[in-house]
Amino acid sequence: MNLDTPLQARTRTGRGTRQCRRLRQQGEVPATLYGVLYSGEQRTEVSESLAVSAYDLYQLIEKGVQFVTVHRDGKQQIAVIKQVQRDTFGDDVLHVDLKAIQADRPVVVPVELTVKGVAKGVKDGGLLKIALRRILLSALPGKMPELVEINVEHLQVNERILVRDLDLGDGVTPASPGDQLVVHVMPGRGMKGKFPKRSASAPGADAESTETEAQPAAAAAE
Repeated sequence: MNLDTPLQARTRTGRGTRQCRRLRQQGEVPATLYGVLYSGEQRTEVSESLAVSAYDLYQLIEKGVQFVTVHRDGKQQIAVIKQVQRDTFGDDVLHVDLKAIQADRPVVVPVELTVKGVAKGVKDGGLLKIALRRILLSALPGKMPELVEINVEHLQVNERILVRDLDLGDGVTPASPGDQLVVHVMPGRGMKGKFPKRSASAPGADAESTETEAQPAAAAAE
């Protein structure tokens, strides 16, 4: 992932609900930059109250940006957009947490999954079930992939892809159990009993689970 995406910020001195409301009325979002940085054996804790442009932050969130370089008071710090707090309706951002990280230390972040191709089993009348939409990966920030693509073309009915089947590239490892289900092809109507259960063997994904059923025409989508 790109680590050079800038996020302009300024030091925030006022605290409390009233001050935060005033910031939002001025087009800014309260932010907290926190974390632990290391230099040799020296350990430095970071905790800063900041204000960032609401417009700039919305643009980054819309594009799915996770890593930013926070510019404030003549200083720069690489960070992960860790948590975004929204209002009750999910529209306005009330607060954002930025976790300070280092380019030479691994981080764990969720990465989107995409499904590529139409499974053989779907062509035979089966149903593709997508169990995971995102995968938690551990890697150096500069080696973290933007997304993980899963090729399902080889999957037959009753075959599946687990986290341990993934080929994520050098320096990238899953941060979830290896037996986590990613995708599998289920028998369609009238097909049960016609196909033996098969073990997994394919590249795939991991993390937050949502299950979706895909018909043959939609099997190449997410």
